[in-house]
Amino acid sequence: MRAGWRTPWKCAASLEATFAELIYAETAVRGYVITGDTTYLAPYDSAQARLGGLLGGLRALTSDNPAQLERLDSLATLVSVRLERFHWTVETRRTGGPAAAARAVIGRASRSGASLMTAVARTSCATTAPAST
Repeated sequence: MRAGWRTPWKCAASLEATFAELIYAETAVRGYVITGDTTYLAPYDSAQARLGGLLGGLRALTSDNPAQLERLDSLATLVSVRLERFHWTVETRRTGGPAAAARAVIGRASRSGASLMTAVARTSCATTAPAST
């Protein structure tokens, strides 16, 4: 019974790390969009690599809880969509230059990105909540 506290704690820590990686990736993409300097993309590239491991670890931790796995599936989808949007923004900067990237960041894509990050945060919180039976 005493070891049972570790799984929720590990889940919460992994969820926090997942959200932090998305923030690092977003910051890196913005730095690249502003400057055009590809060295800003290093944290973005690293975050992409780490996010898969974090989500896999969460899946292992919650493998015995179907409700949590369903929430994790939702979170994984949101993370994937956010990473796709980051990629799109980077490619827009590479191919269209600063003006195209500025339009992408300032325009509707930016508002939907903020909404996506809010959804990730809410889903993360829901994933740490105990499942209702």
